[in-house]
Amino acid sequence: RIHGALLVAPADPENRSALADFAPVPRKRLQFPSIVVGSSNDPYCPVAQTSHYAQAWGSRLVLLDKSGHINVESGHGDWPFGLTLLKTLGAEPLLRQAA
Repeated sequence: RIHGALLVAPADPENRSALADFAPVPRKRLQFPSIVVGSSNDPYCPVAQTSHYAQAWGSRLVLLDKSGHINVESGHGDWPFGLTLLKTLGAEPLLRQAA
């Protein structure tokens, strides 16, 4: 059973040929709590598209300012903020089990 999803830096496979195997992106409301995290300058998914995904999935949207594509290559390593967001989804007991 899925308790929640933290969806970070979605890409836009319908407009990026290198990601075409992941298209089409589902646009149905998710059946569990979710958060979509995007960036104001993500080269792989513009803010408008990230916002559209969040709305279609019924997700809370968190937009970071000028964070690039949120991954190690854009300077993100350990990410305490991401862990904080994950905890808001009720994942605390699951995180303790995984430790």
